Amino acid sequence: MISMVGKNEMEILKEGKNKFSIYVHIPFCPSICKYCSFKTLVNKNNELIKNYVKFLIKEIKAFSNKKERPHSIYIGGGTPSAIGKENLKLILEVLKESFLEPYEFTVECGRPETIDDEILRTLKDFGVNRISINPQTMNDETLKNIGRNHTSQDIIKAYELTKNYNFIVNMDLIIGLPFESHEMIINSLNKVLELKPQNITIHTLALKRGSELMKEEFFEKNLNITFDEIGKIMLKNFYKPYYMYRQKRILMDGQNIGWTLGGFPSIYNVVMIEEKESILGFGMCASSKFLNFEEDRFEKFINFKDIKEYMTRIDEIIEKKKILQKNFL
Repeated sequence: MISMVGKNEMEILKEGKNKFSIYVHIPFCPSICKYCSFKTLVNKNNELIKNYVKFLIKEIKAFSNKKERPHSIYIGGGTPSAIGKENLKLILEVLKESFLEPYEFTVECGRPETIDDEILRTLKDFGVNRISINPQTMNDETLKNIGRNHTSQDIIKAYELTKNYNFIVNMDLIIGLPFESHEMIINSLNKVLELKPQNITIHTLALKRGSELMKEEFFEKNLNITFDEIGKIMLKNFYKPYYMYRQKRILMDGQNIGWTLGGFPSIYNVVMIEEKESILGFGMCASSKFLNFEEDRFEKFINFKDIKEYMTRIDEIIEKKKILQKNFL
């Protein structure tokens, strides 16, 4: 398994030498999942969303670069598709104006209730070629338990809708969610495999401080499942592993593995984990990494984690990042 991951990673890292990628953070979600520890805001305040987008656009414009083609652009969150077509369109427009077309352009559309033809058409019009639909589980009772407002059937419908737009699709699953048995996990995996998305990312639950699951100790401690078993199922269905990483406080000494069908590994996922490429991060909480290839070192800069502080101190963020960019890129 490790040798297969390493081979696929090396191909991407070789292509990415002296390139840079872009991450854009959208902190809004339809609801907050119990396993989530990110600084996430429920998308009920339209005025706050509009203001956030305005300051985000200012930050992106300050780093405009039409000379070098980004290796990848990744809009994550949160749930970027939750802010609506018009707000998302403004962000996509400024990215198109400020940067050349990336080799890979991903937008997370994690919740099926945020996906419709208008959103998908907008993404396609602006050159997005990869999206994420993240069921986490295909068990309806678990979805309800973790705070999701949709069913497994909604996920299938959203996935079927994407087929009209020819996106590369990633789907996430989490092992170790509340009350999930071995049978439920394998059932979720098989249901996603039936859809045949180009990417499946299988996470093991990490008990993160600040999450509801951590506070309630509301998780499965002794799951009768092995990662070899999951790996065999994936390989049997012609998926190949292309990146792997571990997190702190992860259950069962587990791991997170990205799988690809038909040779569509995610550029951004690999370069982010391996830290062999500079990343420009835009938005609240976004992390920028400025890499010096000659000295094999990088400098990290993290934007403010409070949305009001991010907006009121945007000029300070831009100024400090400009200095780092000048020294490293």
